[in-house]
Amino acid sequence: MEKFFDIRSRHFRPETYTRGIHNFSFHVCVKEWRLFRFIPSQERMRQVGTNYARTKRSSSSYYFSFLFVVITLSLPSHPMTRIARAMTTTATSLRMSTSTSTTTTTSSSSSTSSLRGVFVGSGSDGMSDPRVVDVIKRMAGPSARNVLYLGTATYDLPNFAQRQTQHFQGDYRVDKLDLVHRSPSKEEIEDSIGRADIIVVGGGNTLYAVDRWKTLQYVIPALEAAKERGAILTGGSAGSICWFQSGHSNAMDPETYYHYRIQKFAIEGGSYGDESSAAGKDGTWKYIRVPGLGFLPGMVSPHHDRIQSNGVLRAYDFDRVLLQHPGELGIGIDHWAALAIDGDDYEVISLEDKPGSVLTENGSQVFSPEAKGVPGIWIKQVIDGKVESTLLPRIGKLSSFLREAADIIEDDQAIAQCRYENPDIMRGRLAVQVSNSNKDTERM
Repeated sequence: MEKFFDIRSRHFRPETYTRGIHNFSFHVCVKEWRLFRFIPSQERMRQVGTNYARTKRSSSSYYFSFLFVVITLSLPSHPMTRIARAMTTTATSLRMSTSTSTTTTTSSSSSTSSLRGVFVGSGSDGMSDPRVVDVIKRMAGPSARNVLYLGTATYDLPNFAQRQTQHFQGDYRVDKLDLVHRSPSKEEIEDSIGRADIIVVGGGNTLYAVDRWKTLQYVIPALEAAKERGAILTGGSAGSICWFQSGHSNAMDPETYYHYRIQKFAIEGGSYGDESSAAGKDGTWKYIRVPGLGFLPGMVSPHHDRIQSNGVLRAYDFDRVLLQHPGELGIGIDHWAALAIDGDDYEVISLEDKPGSVLTENGSQVFSPEAKGVPGIWIKQVIDGKVESTLLPRIGKLSSFLREAADIIEDDQAIAQCRYENPDIMRGRLAVQVSNSNKDTERM
């Protein structure tokens, strides 16, 4: 697909984006008096402003302010004046929320002693295994009563929520907070997250989820407060990546996009398996580095021993991405493994009746690309231009291997493309309309 933005030339290149939306078109001369054509709705214009601010924050004020001035002076009574204001407001709001979340994650990543969590290599598969849930329950302790499920990464589809919380039912009050189709108030977000003893984040599209939380502004500070008071942070796949500095993500896999998921599961009634796509040979998409919340340092690769629809073994591609981001520490979690963290203590959870990448040969444990061993976790780092992998011991101290990134390189172009192809639906006319009488937090 042709890029929505030309990053190298710094020119704004909107394309005709039509999904049954044709309200009006107009022409405006902006930047070197080049002619741009839009055929959007008001909400799509707001999305244009959001995407451009995300990818070129440093110059977004110039473009949107200039656009606003041109339209206002030349067409003071035209309805596009209101849309230009919306675009400018959206860009400014996103920059402010991003700045706030960056400050939060930077400060939190420097102190992880209070963090307690279980981070699983797979979403629905791992979280539906009672042995994994038992580890979470033991860590939470007998006083825990409330579980909160955040299904943002799978667009709050109910069956994913049911599968990942089924083993909490009966022992706990289980709530879910819908953040995809509604924009709850600050009070509702803080109340829902604030009373949770266990917070389960579902698998799916990590980039979409973290972006949505940033847009809502109050979600990330509430999660930070939950971490500080000792709530259990957990989840698999995207639900693992999100808590760390970054992730090796399948966010560009079209099967993780909103419209694919809604069509397949909500409309066609497809069967619910794990959120990760099945093995295939669709080489048109690649894994990318996506930002997380930064509660813990490191780049996480879930499903480390699996092949998904692009036909590439995730472990091998993780090496490729790490070579592009050599300053970060890699943590590869096999599909049926989990990393349990309680302060500075950690434990590797391995479901040994399941396949994994840890194979014992001649008394040594080696990586098995065919997953002929047992599940495990691999620590990876770039040394002298090569990726070195070390199997993480079953128990130990987090401080013995986890470290802050020496350097962080953002993958801006790929992120911009992904955001364009899978936009926040609440900024467009494709948003699901929910009655104001419905509650943002629903009892499961």
